[in-house]
Amino acid sequence: LRATAANQSSMLADVIRNVPTEVDVLNGTIVQMAKKVGTSAPLNRSIVSRLSRLQQKRGFSTIRIISSTKEMMEARRAITTSVGFV
Repeated sequence: LRATAANQSSMLADVIRNVPTEVDVLNGTIVQMAKKVGTSAPLNRSIVSRLSRLQQKRGFSTIRIISSTKEMMEARRAITTSVGFV
């Protein structure tokens, strides 16, 4: 454990870089897909809402919901280009 004590999780790195986390992307996508088929995803919507409030409280921008595979791939390319990994 000591050898990895200084390591940083990818989700923390995302929050520090102010980019959507995996949790943001996955839950936001579920909320959008549920809306398209006329249902709700209350737990996922709650997660997105809570993360958004947390990020606003910490001075981060609001969560951007990625609504298509194309958008997700573009975001992944942009992040990979800027930090070298995803």
